[in-house]
Amino acid sequence: MSACGGSPGNASPEDLDARLGEGTGTVEFWAWAAGLDVIVDRFNEIQDDITVELNSSATGEEAYKKLDTAVSSGTGPDLAQVEYSQIPSLAISGALQDVASLDAEFAPRYLETNWRQAGFEGGRHYGIPNDVGPMVMYADLELLGSAGLEAPATWEEFHDAGLELRDATGARMGTFLQTAPFVAALAQQAGARWFGVDGDSWIVSIDDDATRSVLDFWIRMVADGVVALNPGFNTGFWQELDAGDCATYTVGAWGYRGMKGNLEATSGRWSAEMLPRWSTGTEANGMYGGSAWAITKSSRNIRAALVFADWLASSPEAMTLQYEHSGYYPAATDPAVVPGYSEPDEFFGGQEVLPVFEGAMDAVDPGWSWGPQMSELSAMIQDRLPAAVAAGDSSEYLSGLQADFVASLRNRGLAVEEGR
Repeated sequence: MSACGGSPGNASPEDLDARLGEGTGTVEFWAWAAGLDVIVDRFNEIQDDITVELNSSATGEEAYKKLDTAVSSGTGPDLAQVEYSQIPSLAISGALQDVASLDAEFAPRYLETNWRQAGFEGGRHYGIPNDVGPMVMYADLELLGSAGLEAPATWEEFHDAGLELRDATGARMGTFLQTAPFVAALAQQAGARWFGVDGDSWIVSIDDDATRSVLDFWIRMVADGVVALNPGFNTGFWQELDAGDCATYTVGAWGYRGMKGNLEATSGRWSAEMLPRWSTGTEANGMYGGSAWAITKSSRNIRAALVFADWLASSPEAMTLQYEHSGYYPAATDPAVVPGYSEPDEFFGGQEVLPVFEGAMDAVDPGWSWGPQMSELSAMIQDRLPAAVAAGDSSEYLSGLQADFVASLRNRGLAVEEGR
C-alpha cells in the first residue's frame, strides 16, 4: 500500500512488543466529546489497575493537525478520539498504530459494520469503534398533520409532501444541510462509492451517477421551496424548528441530543423515523458521523489503552453516561442496555426510539469506505455547494470537485485513478 502514501500504521514485532505494556498503568487520552471528564473519573474510581489522564482536545482539523504533530515528535497520547473519515489520513501519515493482532478479542461486542469503521484497507485496525450515526429523519408530526400529511416513506413522497406543506402552511419540509457528512451520507444511501483501492492506487469516484442524482434532487427541492440550504446547528436553525417553520430534521441518530437541548415549544411533537427510501421497497441507509478510540504510534501502554477504550465504548455504565452527556449512539451490539433508548421518551411523544435507530443501523450500506485527506475534500464540498444550488445543477460542481481533489492527492505523491 506504499503507493497510497506513507506507512498505514505498521510496526516491527519488536517495536510493538516493547509498547504493549502489562495492561496496567497510565493511559494518556485526547478527546473532545462532552462529558468525558465525568466518565473518565468514573473509570478511575471503579478500578485500580489503569489510570486515565484526559486531555480535552480541540475538534476538527485543528485537533488532527495537533495529534499528527505530537505523534511525529514522540509526544502524542496513547489513545485519541478520531472520526472514522479521518482514519485513512492519519494512518497514512503514520500517526495511528495497527492493532489488528491485539484488539480482535473485543470485536464480538460490536456490530461488524461498525467494527470495520475503525479499520483500513488490508485488514488493518486501529482501535475501538465508539459511536455511529445511522441516518434518521426526525419529523414534527403535529406540523405535518396540520396539512393532512404523514412522515414520508420515499424521497419523492418527501418532495411532494413538501409542496403540499408549503402551500398549506408556508413551512418547509426540511433542510439541505451544507455539510460534507450530510452529502456523503445521502450519497452512501443511494449506493455511491467515493473511494476504493486497487493495488497501490486510490480509486476516487466522487463524480458518480448516484451522487449526481442525489444532489440534483436536493437542488430541485431548494428551487421548489421545499427545503432550504443551511449549515445547520446554529441559533437560527433551531429557532426555525421550534417555531414550526420546518417539518423534518434529517441527520445521524445522535441529532436528538441537539434537539432536546434547543427545542422547547415543539417538545412532544417529534417522532424518529426511518430515512425515506430512494425507491419503493429498497431499504438502504448512510452514516453521518461517528468516531473511534484510536491507538497512536506514541502509545507505550497499548494493552491498557485498549481495555479502557473497550470499557468506554461497550460497558452499559459508560454507554449510559455517553447518552446523558454527549448523545453519542453506540457502536456496540446492544444499545438496549441504555434506558434512554429503550424506554418511552416524552420528547418524542412517548415513542421508544430504539427500534428506529436499530433499523436505521441495519440498513447502512457496509460497502462504503473513506479515503485520504477528507478534511480537504469536506471543505471543498461545503464551500462550493451554494454555487451548485444557485446553478440548479450538480454536474460542474461534481466534475470540478473530482478533478481538483484528484490533482491535490497526486500533488501529495499519492497514486490515484479516477472511477465513475
